[in-house]
Amino acid sequence: MHTASPYPPTTRNVRRFPYNKNTLPDTYEEEEDPFDALARASVTSEGESDDALSPSTVSSVGRHSISGASSPGVPQSATTPAPLVTSNTFPFTNYNPWGATQTSTGTAPRLPQEYVTIDDEARTFRFQAPFVYTTKTSNLPRYQVQQEFDRAGKPSKLNLRRLRPQETRSCSVSAIHAARGPRIRYDEEGTMYSISPFEMRGKTEDTLADSVQISSGKSLWGGQWTRLWHVKHPRRSDSHLSRTSSDTQRSNRRSIDDSDKRLLFAVKKGVWEDADGMIVAREEKGWGYGDRLLSRRGSGASANGKVLEMTDFAVKDTSKRDLLVACWIMRIWTGEGVRWDGDLKGW
Repeated sequence: MHTASPYPPTTRNVRRFPYNKNTLPDTYEEEEDPFDALARASVTSEGESDDALSPSTVSSVGRHSISGASSPGVPQSATTPAPLVTSNTFPFTNYNPWGATQTSTGTAPRLPQEYVTIDDEARTFRFQAPFVYTTKTSNLPRYQVQQEFDRAGKPSKLNLRRLRPQETRSCSVSAIHAARGPRIRYDEEGTMYSISPFEMRGKTEDTLADSVQISSGKSLWGGQWTRLWHVKHPRRSDSHLSRTSSDTQRSNRRSIDDSDKRLLFAVKKGVWEDADGMIVAREEKGWGYGDRLLSRRGSGASANGKVLEMTDFAVKDTSKRDLLVACWIMRIWTGEGVRWDGDLKGW
């Protein structure tokens, strides 16, 4: 049983890692915040308060809703919150990352039907390692993570998979028994995304092709921001694969510089936006059904109380919802680290 405190796989916490000789580049550096340069254009999205507004409280006529559907002829009541507008942090673009899907022969096929989630309308998720739960619909796990370590005991990889309906139903117990936590063995064949300190890659046909990279920094006023990028790597030739490891590493660095890098999500003050400035999700801190019982067991699990609520952007599309959850987990793992009881490979 691991009792160590949670830590992220980043350089700023390298003093916590035993026998660590090779340092990793720190992506958390002082950069000019793009939000600051366009602050005047995003005044309406910031409002008069820094508190995040739950997307569930926003009228369906808000422009942040992907569906954009509203009931014709029905007047808006006085108690209906004012619709959100896009912050326009980034200029409008026709870039669609879902135009490219996994086509590599080394990619696992699309997940079978038994892996399809049993709750297609879930839009609020809570991360209680090693599971991601749906909160406002039920207290059942929907995703599971698996952490791998190197020889020095440092986290080296985090895998994410979607639970099968029969596995989820086995955890359908009353809240009084929730304190013990579910025990589900991780199925490596069902891994959707694999996260390393450098990037995240999809493992099945219905995941995003190529890789996702993350960068973060601070604004001039002390605010923090995070950006996630969709990186399309150039295809490697046979001669490239025959090079030595040192030559391959140098070539990989040049390949990243030459890659097609497009903004996927931008996060500031817990608000997630896509490349067009459309709000797709908001982070919250709160308690879901049974969370207080889970917190009493003293397991030392990290990321308790972290909640992500999505807009209509990903609710109806399973692949987009999986990607958004994976990016959210990547942001937590690289920034804070994740630990839980029995966080060994296989459990």
